[in-house]
Amino acid sequence: MYVCMYVCAACSNRKEDPHIGNQFSQLPQLYITADSSLVDTIYHVNRRKIPAYAVFVTTDGDTLYDDSLKYIRTRGNSTFAIPAKKAFTIKFAYPARIPRLEKAKKFILLANALDEGHSHIRNAIAFDIASKVGLLVPNYIYITLYINNEYKGLYQMTNAVDVNKKIVNIVDLERENKIVNGNNNLAEYMTERYEDMITEGKGYILPQLPHDISGGYLLTYNGRGAYERSGSGFISSLGDPIGIKSPQHASLQEVRYIHDFYNQMENAVIDTTSQKYLDYIDVESFAKYYMIQEILVNSDACTGSVYMYKDLNGKLVAGPIWDMDGILSPEYSTRYTYDLPANMIWAADIQPLKMNNKSLFQRMWERKDFQVICKHIYQDEISKAIHDYIECGSIDSLYTHLANEAENDNSINGYYSQWDESTYQSVVEIPKNYLQERLEFFDWFYNTPDSLKVCLTDLTEPIYAQDRIIYIYFEKGKPITLPDRNNKAIRTPTPTWYIAGTDSVLTNGMRLYRDYDIECRLVPPSKTEMMRRRIKKYLHGRLFY
Repeated sequence: MYVCMYVCAACSNRKEDPHIGNQFSQLPQLYITADSSLVDTIYHVNRRKIPAYAVFVTTDGDTLYDDSLKYIRTRGNSTFAIPAKKAFTIKFAYPARIPRLEKAKKFILLANALDEGHSHIRNAIAFDIASKVGLLVPNYIYITLYINNEYKGLYQMTNAVDVNKKIVNIVDLERENKIVNGNNNLAEYMTERYEDMITEGKGYILPQLPHDISGGYLLTYNGRGAYERSGSGFISSLGDPIGIKSPQHASLQEVRYIHDFYNQMENAVIDTTSQKYLDYIDVESFAKYYMIQEILVNSDACTGSVYMYKDLNGKLVAGPIWDMDGILSPEYSTRYTYDLPANMIWAADIQPLKMNNKSLFQRMWERKDFQVICKHIYQDEISKAIHDYIECGSIDSLYTHLANEAENDNSINGYYSQWDESTYQSVVEIPKNYLQERLEFFDWFYNTPDSLKVCLTDLTEPIYAQDRIIYIYFEKGKPITLPDRNNKAIRTPTPTWYIAGTDSVLTNGMRLYRDYDIECRLVPPSKTEMMRRRIKKYLHGRLFY
């Protein structure tokens, strides 16, 4: 009774609160109540679960859910460090049927806090385009969130990436494990690690195993920290930390099975003398996944929040698409030391002077046959899908749908925003225009013979973790335009572009007729510096390539 009265009070106060504009933007509302001291705890301890109560109200005023939450918790890695606006995972007491979402207990509330300028639309753009080309994506809607009658802003509510018939429709090996072990709580079984010469893994010691453990597996690649938090997972032979999201409580035998499969796949990918890797992966899904990351310029492209799944006796499939709030930001000054030109290939390579592993997708891109597959996928499907998406006004519709509530959100969560200098419409125009420019570039790139292209490969010393090699393409003999590179480490706005290792300066308007390695710096490097770079690059090649 207390909660119902509390929510009714919240509803009656909405019209008087200057921060609340749902009656204009027509967004559903989610009201969550919990002990205030516990709410304070989850804002400071990531992934801490607390019980709560939830009421979900549609734009028509209908109440679709009015009951307890099993829990609410914060989520995310870098996003959790943002003080004001947190992302959440919530789990209802029973499966809820939310319009446009799949019926489920667990949902994700994305804060989109790293969406530059707080456009709130970047994840939606990626999900919509990926869906059009046949990749798995979670369904989503936009809502406004209140916790203890306090307005928390505009959120994107999605289904969780998980194994079920509506999301990742593969054999539920977690369920199979539970059945053969008498429906016991699998988390109560002990875990064990194993180590081989260069790899390692961990899993649960389960008394019984299903008859066939070849599927299904939902794998996630999201860095060493995510692997360590997983109850089961492995480090591949090439150094990829892989968490096993499903089965969540994978047995040691299941971990070793999928570990061996993944290692064999990796070895086949780097063996450019054969196409045996096609026996292990659904190559069309991997080509689509890579191209979406590349075209949309995802800041974590192919190195974070990567999902793959394998069904019973099946191949490894790329997807679902997830965590795309960093896309389409050509001047992301807080993450890069350079502006990102539209005429570039960039997701394919990490910087060669950084001691990092290449990702699986980067190794695939080194294969000429995989590049050919990507070209055909783009020409046959992706180009048309993005053209249709732009021409049907999808981004404009997102703007219209979110404008009022985005302004309300910015008024309390504008800590990471450019709104002090621009309007919400101008913020939305940034990803919209950059998407159009990227589409025009790839249409040219994949329909122009290599003999008519010039490639400038930027080998500038990396500064930020996200800095990558950029391959910038121009039409041979036409004037070039070099990207801005604001090198914050040396605190100068005007470093100069050189042909790598020389005193030859490159300037805008030059006409080039062959490829060059280039780098941006204040002065030409000394002979000692050039030798240091050669040694570092050589060692990197020996250790990681």
